[in-house]
Amino acid sequence: MELGKARLSYEECRQLGEELSGLCSDPGLMEIRKQLEDIHVLADDVHDIARDREEDLKKALGHTEKFQKLHEVK
Repeated sequence: MELGKARLSYEECRQLGEELSGLCSDPGLMEIRKQLEDIHVLADDVHDIARDREEDLKKALGHTEKFQKLHEVK
């Protein structure tokens, strides 16, 4: 899935951030950590939205199947 690729990209960013952290002074380190935290929060938000959307689609499919069964009975 596309979300799996996004998670991989996040992991790559995290690793690069850790490497870069070892080369920076304290102000740079704080900025890198802040940026990585922002990316993490955004990735979690996207994951949550996708999960919610999946649940909505499953409910819609269930309603559609019920409607089709009622329609076939008539």
